[in-house]
Amino acid sequence: PCGSGRRYKRCCLKRDLVSRLAYTERDRELAFNALTRFSQSAEFAAHCRRARDTFWADRPEDEDDESHVQTFDAFVHWLMLDLPVGDGIESITDRFLSRPGILLAAGERTWLERMRRSAMRLYEITGVQPDEGLTLRDLLTGESVDVHERLGSRQLVTWDLIGARVIEGREGAPVIDGAPFPYPSAAREPMVRDLRRRHTRFRKHNPDDSDWRFFKGIGAVFYFWWLQYNARQ
Repeated sequence: PCGSGRRYKRCCLKRDLVSRLAYTERDRELAFNALTRFSQSAEFAAHCRRARDTFWADRPEDEDDESHVQTFDAFVHWLMLDLPVGDGIESITDRFLSRPGILLAAGERTWLERMRRSAMRLYEITGVQPDEGLTLRDLLTGESVDVHERLGSRQLVTWDLIGARVIEGREGAPVIDGAPFPYPSAAREPMVRDLRRRHTRFRKHNPDDSDWRFFKGIGAVFYFWWLQYNARQ
């Protein structure tokens, strides 16, 4: 399912068994902090410098503090969850979870496994249930998902666009995790056109890879889109 090409029992089976376990907000906090400390080790120093240069290349000098906090959170998630280390396909999170001696509670590992399998995707909001959640439609596949999202249901409106990670939440229902990017509905046509062009190019060079691998590879693009269609308006 993850697109690795390995046998299911040797790759995803153990992770899928773990993923059925619940996690708490405390598990989430501890796991994220442990992963952040791991990413700050000397092993990844050069990798992190290159990532910062890539992600922040077009950052506006007058970006306000609130926007910077949001985009920094998005950068951290992209760096740790999506960006391959060196010339390989493993992310920092992949290495963290496979490193001998890393001690994690079951709930901590569950959250990390769910986040590891996530990727930023472009959604259109097709329904809003205030204080309950949102109905999102994937603008590449057309599939819809109902997510539990209290804060977003108060701030977003139907037909807005959002770049977000959707994972299985603590109570089993899909939730948005990580730092999402909102986009105006007027940006829909150029963003979808750009998304499909990138996907076509990916398919040409990677005919056997999964869409999951495609979205993992364009994680930083969601920030560039945000600068183009939102922050600089």
